Amino acid sequence: MLDDATSEEHYDKLIIATDSRTEAPALKGIDSSNVTLIKDQQDAKAALLLSAIDQQIAVIGNDPLSLGLVDAYRQKGKEVTLFTNGEPILHHNFEEEYSRRALDILTADNIKVVTDEHVTELDDNEIGITVATDKGSYSVSRAIVAAGQKPDTSIFEGVVEMDENGVIAVNEFIQTSDPDIYAIGGSTTIHYNPTDKDVYKPQPTEGVRQAAIVAHNIHGEQMKDSGTQLSMSLNLDGTYMASLGLTFERAKAAGFDADVVTIEDNYRPEFMPTTTPVPDVIGLG
Repeated sequence: MLDDATSEEHYDKLIIATDSRTEAPALKGIDSSNVTLIKDQQDAKAALLLSAIDQQIAVIGNDPLSLGLVDAYRQKGKEVTLFTNGEPILHHNFEEEYSRRALDILTADNIKVVTDEHVTELDDNEIGITVATDKGSYSVSRAIVAAGQKPDTSIFEGVVEMDENGVIAVNEFIQTSDPDIYAIGGSTTIHYNPTDKDVYKPQPTEGVRQAAIVAHNIHGEQMKDSGTQLSMSLNLDGTYMASLGLTFERAKAAGFDADVVTIEDNYRPEFMPTTTPVPDVIGLG
């Protein structure tokens, strides 16, 4: 690498495990030094360190990572404003009732939540950021923006089959169109069991699971990928929230004849010294 020399090596098997690339939202001012993009937990940890001296923080996003970062800033005593761009909180993961409960938790912690406005621009005013929306503006020290993800697979074009976005296609054994080449993590899709379809949604835990399956298959076993439910969990100021599978609205959009049942019961038997009611939503198809 020091003298630009090239060489060619032969390997029996190849595992493509390139990380995904950050895809910044199309917002004016997104490249400001007072704006931090996050796409994974590593980015979120870096954002916490980078904003150590910032007091007013705007978090623009509506996913578990963004909400987890909001709670982390709360614990550090920051003044936080959350922008969800016109959606109820964690709309992709929870029913409306639980979005409302999450909102109640955040507002009780003096976190300002903006759910009915869309962010249109980020204006660097040299001492911070002005977050402009379609209804107003907010001045903060730093803006944290949830970013999208794209596969970093351009060097594999013409080597293995991939779609127009560069996502590598794999079979149930996580092999590409070349059976001696496997693809995991940010390079490929994962099989989403609730819809029985492949989706591109890189997750660190899924990458680890795929790697374990590939290791077995390279050693001659025939281990299939069992797919995923994309479960998630979140702690908001001591309240634990978790979800897996589809919400009612997403199930209907996917073509299921769905219904929903809400159950609330104590998390342990009533004869115990203490117990707490725990709500649950169960989707029926």
